[in-house]
Amino acid sequence: MTDIQVHADIGDEVPPIEWTPDTSWVKDMMALSGWLNDNDAERGSMNGLSRFTDEETARSEGFNSMIVPGNLGMTAMETALQRWLPNGRIEKLDCVFRMPVNQGETYTATGVVTDRHDEPDRVILEIDVYLLRADNQRPQGGTAVVTIARG
Repeated sequence: MTDIQVHADIGDEVPPIEWTPDTSWVKDMMALSGWLNDNDAERGSMNGLSRFTDEETARSEGFNSMIVPGNLGMTAMETALQRWLPNGRIEKLDCVFRMPVNQGETYTATGVVTDRHDEPDRVILEIDVYLLRADNQRPQGGTAVVTIARG
């Protein structure tokens, strides 16, 4: 077997990716996940979740615009990790939702390696991951544990 060299170390940054979730994408993802049925998708609502699909409802609930469901924001962070470490396996992804992620705004998904454990058969990386807004605020962030098998 060939030993896979892992060139990620403490302090290394996850190459950033830009992500702009728009209304169409949010509705498609909600439909795929079962949050919306055909009638809900047409109406743009679902059992009180219309802050994600209806501008008026979002504003009436105190948001500046329609927001993105938190778990969909996690997909951007996951994508950044998978693009950087295609041979890695995300074992854990914890996330804190600090503020809303607004539809139509561009975010950067990135992170930094905070710990590395070398074992005979694998490397385990702990990575702080987050979404970054244009004003440098981090509306979502957390910790990922990624394992990369050797050989």
